[in-house]
Amino acid sequence: MIDAFYIKDFPRGSSEELNSLAELLPICTDHLNTLNSSLGLIRRLKEIAANASSDILEPLSEIEIQGTFNAYLNLCFLDFIVIYKNALSAVHLWDDVYTLRQGYLLIYESIKTYNAHSKSLKRLCSKTPVTEEMFVALSGKLKKFRKDFDYDNNISEIRNYTIGHMDNDPVVFFNRISMFNAETAFAALREFVSVLISMLNLSEHIFVNYTKKIIKDSSFRLSGLEEYSIEIDTLLEALTKHTVLGSQGNNRF
Repeated sequence: MIDAFYIKDFPRGSSEELNSLAELLPICTDHLNTLNSSLGLIRRLKEIAANASSDILEPLSEIEIQGTFNAYLNLCFLDFIVIYKNALSAVHLWDDVYTLRQGYLLIYESIKTYNAHSKSLKRLCSKTPVTEEMFVALSGKLKKFRKDFDYDNNISEIRNYTIGHMDNDPVVFFNRISMFNAETAFAALREFVSVLISMLNLSEHIFVNYTKKIIKDSSFRLSGLEEYSIEIDTLLEALTKHTVLGSQGNNRF
């Protein structure tokens, strides 16, 4: 599980916070590599399961969706670290204007994608008290963040004023950016890390636990896939190692 202790209340731009963020990048990258390896194993198991009428194919597809979503959130977290690190070391006003607009875009897309997955997450979370509690807590945190930082108006509007939209009307672009509140944007970015970490932890919990359930499911060996039995055992053993390693790696946060 990821903890927010790296994002402490240091003075903005302090070497302590910059160093702690720099430490996170290789850890998160290693975890993402492990996760991608797990997804590769799951996709091969899906290919094998498709060769027989097996009830295992549907849960494998569900795990692949959740694992892909977790990979997306990990990529968002890596982008967040870089954006936040750059915001901390900003010197000129335009450093802030450029960097924090990217932060708003990251916040917008992260929440939008989470909302697209929320229905399936809610269904999966309802199966255990732990995940249900995590989902409810995250929903409350997300609702408060959207209200406090005007997600539906301010953040969703500003994210349109990024590099890709400059040439639409540079005058309108400049006038809007001139009103950009860097301090509010920085506060939003700093607050959002708690939301993003809650998303990551919930997604990680679901992916790891459902993957372990699949690994233990004996129906995989009773589904008419005897010719693949050696490869299945090898894949499941590798997936077990990846899942455990990935979970242990996250505990280092």
